Amino acid sequence: MPIPFDDTDNDSSDAAGYLKFLHHAAKNIWLGALFVMNARGEPIEFTHARVRSPKAMLWRTDDLRARCQLSLCTSLFDLCPITPDIILCLADEVASDIFTQRLRLEIPIGFVTRDGHAAEWTMDISPDSTRGRLFKCLSERGLLLEPFERAETGLREVYSELLK
Repeated sequence: MPIPFDDTDNDSSDAAGYLKFLHHAAKNIWLGALFVMNARGEPIEFTHARVRSPKAMLWRTDDLRARCQLSLCTSLFDLCPITPDIILCLADEVASDIFTQRLRLEIPIGFVTRDGHAAEWTMDISPDSTRGRLFKCLSERGLLLEPFERAETGLREVYSELLK
């Protein structure tokens, strides 16, 4: 006879995406990952891509970085089978105009500082909304920065031969 129960953890259906980029200057390659997990920190999806950087000779450094990251974002968003409720990226890692001038998404993008605070959002999220509660839950569980480490680990594993 089964034991009656109620699953009180409603956080499992909310999903947060973490954008992570790595640049291998010696090989002229950019790697990108969209790591999606639920509010408990359980992995749901890991989508990755790579692009070869154009020759840097005539490019300004920031423009080249933005171009490669934009290319990776469009690939990752096309490939990822899951639409997260929010996407987080490291404020000092992502070109600032990608999500304000070049790409428009229907979900909020949060730029997280290295000390674990959301510095800026591409759109307002109400603290009482599903997205606001998800962000608060991630923050309380220490899941604002740590998933970026997992995303980087995943990229280094998938592209280990390339990164040598």
